[in-house]
Amino acid sequence: MNRAWIKPGVWGFVIGGVVTMIVGFSWGGWTTTSTTDRLAMDRSTAAVTAALVPVCLEKSKADPARAQKLAASATFQSGEANVEHWIGSIDGWITAANERYVRSLDEADRERSTRLDAEARERDRLQELNERFKNL
Repeated sequence: MNRAWIKPGVWGFVIGGVVTMIVGFSWGGWTTTSTTDRLAMDRSTAAVTAALVPVCLEKSKADPARAQKLAASATFQSGEANVEHWIGSIDGWITAANERYVRSLDEADRERSTRLDAEARERDRLQELNERFKNL
């Protein structure tokens, strides 16, 4: 057996696999599990919404207190008596938006840390493999 061709053969196999993955994910339509799960969730949410909107509209039309609810929601009450109420409502909206923003920043930071850790592990693994192949 000719050992001179083993090292180039292994490198050709590795490089061919990497090129195949790059082409597959970039142009071949391959997806990861997380991407597929996200797409399935988006589609199912849209389908459920499309299915339930007519039902909700029919139920709201059949509601006997519909006219009262519409009148109450359309009435804007101004004046000094309601200022405290409006300030409280606006403060609640701002607090909720701020909490969502902080949560999204925390989530993005966790995802970034996880990705960086995974990239560092992969880099270490590839360096170890490279050292092994150098010694062949």
